[in-house]
Amino acid sequence: MPKVFPTPFHWHLATLSSLEASQSQTAGAHASAKLIYSYSHAIDGFSCALTVAEFQALQKSPGYVHSIKDLPVKYDTTHSPKFLGLVSTPGRSGAWEASNYGEGVIIGVVDSGVWPESRSFDDHGMDPVPPRWKGECETGTQFNASSCNNKLIGARVFTRGRVRDEEGHGTHTASTAEGNFVEGEEESFFGYAPGTVKGVAPKAHVAMYKVDNGSFTSDYIAAIDWALRDGVDVLSLSLGFDDCALYDDAVALATFAAVDRNVFVATSAGNRGPMHGKIHNGIPWVLTVAAGTIGRELGAEVKLAGGGASVFGRSIYLGSYSTAEAPIVFLADCSSATEIRRRGAGRVVVCHVDKHTPGDPFANLQKNSGVIVGAIIISPSIIPDAALYFTFR
Repeated sequence: MPKVFPTPFHWHLATLSSLEASQSQTAGAHASAKLIYSYSHAIDGFSCALTVAEFQALQKSPGYVHSIKDLPVKYDTTHSPKFLGLVSTPGRSGAWEASNYGEGVIIGVVDSGVWPESRSFDDHGMDPVPPRWKGECETGTQFNASSCNNKLIGARVFTRGRVRDEEGHGTHTASTAEGNFVEGEEESFFGYAPGTVKGVAPKAHVAMYKVDNGSFTSDYIAAIDWALRDGVDVLSLSLGFDDCALYDDAVALATFAAVDRNVFVATSAGNRGPMHGKIHNGIPWVLTVAAGTIGRELGAEVKLAGGGASVFGRSIYLGSYSTAEAPIVFLADCSSATEIRRRGAGRVVVCHVDKHTPGDPFANLQKNSGVIVGAIIISPSIIPDAALYFTFR
């Protein structure tokens, strides 16, 4: 940065102003350069909106090194610590207890926001906020200062809207990473996995940096930039970019600075497997996490009438459900809500759904839930929560 400028922000603003001035002198040109974010921690640079002519002028300006497109971000369970052998057993100590469950660590989560009423973010048993913390709890619609506590110590938003989670993804990932101990016999899902619910680091503090699904590179880098300013110890990033070269990947660029500052970075591998070349965040300096298998399956059984076979699958509903014998109808990919209503009334609808299925077959089934008896999904997906809908609104 030239010494004449007091901060990177002033340098970035002056650079764009010079572009506007040069373009306004061109006959018929319209200056439209707009600064979106100025970065000083995650990367040395800025995001902006430019015309083609302005971008070409920027490439010739002093200090220009590289630029990347503002791409949309995509968001990429159970007793993992025990399954991974981190829990103490007779004759063997476990890393989980030895780490004191992440006590005192500040984890910054870049995701879809947080639902602060979740008991996973209650601060019972938590230490006070570490004095080194420099972040804040941004307030807004349905999110006030009391939403933060000794557990959820900070929250910021980098898109239009509010910090509150409206999709469920951020609440899910944050509680999985550092959800507090939630005890009680009622802590199960329709009878699945009863007992104490807890994250991998239940004594760690959490700060949420909200970027919506479909937000862009510029928002993502801004979130990481502020997380580094605020003083997080760990970054948890369960999102990424499809088919992005390493030198154009915002995750790779921003996390390099994080690691250089001794901030540990954990990222998700994405949901596009198991084909070759479909991993998100294959970055040498971060920990990229993928789930191949785990020692629990949420199973369900469908019994065919008349002495027929039993078909085993997966379901998140374990409640008591029975129905009189009902005919089965196969409706291909269930891409038509009208067809489901016309042919599926009073029947169990069977659909074959994959990544090529047009529209939203699950929404079509949901619209007709009062008409059809039930639904069975045949899918090659390795993610069993494909039909799970969140209602965090």
